[in-house]
Amino acid sequence: MTTIVVGTDGSGGSVAALSWAVHQAQLTGTPVHLISAWTVPPVATFSLPPSTLDEFRQVAEASVERTMSAVPTLGVEVTGEVIEGPAADVLCQAVGPDDLLVVGTRGAGGFERLLLGSVTRAVLHHTHAPTVVVRAGMPFAQEGHDHTVVVGVDAATSSRRALVAAVEAARQRGAACIAVHACQLGIAAGSLVAAHAAAAMTEAAEQQLASRIDDVETEVKVEGRAVMGPPAATLLELSTGADLLVVGRRTHGWLGSVAVACAEHAACPVLVMPPG
Repeated sequence: MTTIVVGTDGSGGSVAALSWAVHQAQLTGTPVHLISAWTVPPVATFSLPPSTLDEFRQVAEASVERTMSAVPTLGVEVTGEVIEGPAADVLCQAVGPDDLLVVGTRGAGGFERLLLGSVTRAVLHHTHAPTVVVRAGMPFAQEGHDHTVVVGVDAATSSRRALVAAVEAARQRGAACIAVHACQLGIAAGSLVAAHAAAAMTEAAEQQLASRIDDVETEVKVEGRAVMGPPAATLLELSTGADLLVVGRRTHGWLGSVAVACAEHAACPVLVMPPG
């Protein structure tokens, strides 16, 4: 990891994102770079005087200063920058595959908890860098409880990257790692056929999960759990009390329903790994 890049608009979600980034930087010795983007509608640029354009820039600069002043740096190197352009484009272009991008989301409860926001959603769909989503008010690095990193694993090639990232995150935190393979029946439950199908699917999932875990070299103990149930709901349940939930993105430009659900509803920060 070269740099932890944090997007800010001065909101509570941005403060939460920077707080998480500073904590992560303490674990890895990585510098943190805070970015605020500003832009005006193209049709307005011909009629707005330079002084007004300066005001747009100053608002972005104020959001950087406000976010930085709200978070103790704890000895971590934190720098700030303002860049002109659409926020999602700016953030995607600011990170490389070896960087880590951290973005905030709206709200901590109610309907707002369901919204990723257009910038965060666009970033998750298109960035080539691992991206962490943090919601305002979301707990992390809590004292006095068992630290856990949860990762979703399936047959997709992106699952290996997710598992490797989860294992490394667990090592950094001295946490346990739980790798989950959840699968669903395509037939109605309750019948003898469904029972046999569920048993066969669980056995196949256990074998695939064990193979995935054996393929990752680590000193961290990884607990594999093959379960029957909706993947998103299973991961969301396990996110309560976890330090981090890790999921993979299958292709560039397509996030997938499980990753979207986790990013929107998880009770802990979510790391989305892009395809490699």
